[in-house]
Amino acid sequence: MTSSRLLASALALATFCLSACKDAPKPTAATPTPTPTPSGPQPIAVDSKTAPTVVSAPKYDVKDPINARIRQDVLERVDRLPNLTNEQRNKLYASVDRARGMGCVLIVPFLEGKRVLADAERKVLVNGIRSEAVQKLIDDPSLVFVVLGYANEAGSEAEQIKLAGERAESVSTTMRDLANVTNTIYPAGMGASDAKQKAAPGAGRVAEIWAVFP
Repeated sequence: MTSSRLLASALALATFCLSACKDAPKPTAATPTPTPTPSGPQPIAVDSKTAPTVVSAPKYDVKDPINARIRQDVLERVDRLPNLTNEQRNKLYASVDRARGMGCVLIVPFLEGKRVLADAERKVLVNGIRSEAVQKLIDDPSLVFVVLGYANEAGSEAEQIKLAGERAESVSTTMRDLANVTNTIYPAGMGASDAKQKAAPGAGRVAEIWAVFP
């Protein structure tokens, strides 16, 4: 075979290969499988140190030593509560003084220096308020809630009462605006508590929701 024929054969083969490659189907990229969206309510991320807790077995006996001490504390401090009107102070005093029963039903911890609840903490508090045990209390329209705010011993007494009052107000606002509690609610800044400070570290940085039975 002459060199010219070899050259012609090579050119023909190259042309065929180019044509075959051009007509071959191009590989398609695999379509990624979409991640399924979880259904149902999702858990709320919140610091375990600030997760509100429902008291499992509240004591409503006004003669219980703890209840009696808290009752007396509230009565002694009513006149110093800066976030209540005179009318509210009088009604709060009467409600606590004449109470047939009272007891703590929810405890809301606060981080050091915090005055208001974060959004996630408010949602967890609402879930606690909507628990079966608390809802049974709310169903009684005559029942009164008193939110007792506390603070550590840092700062002056006036500063402690102010911080405690802001914590109580934050919890009270959450109860009214987010949990739709229609019962009468009194926020009370109690300041520092020696008993709570001795109980456990950080025990004084709380707000407690007390149910008061008129």
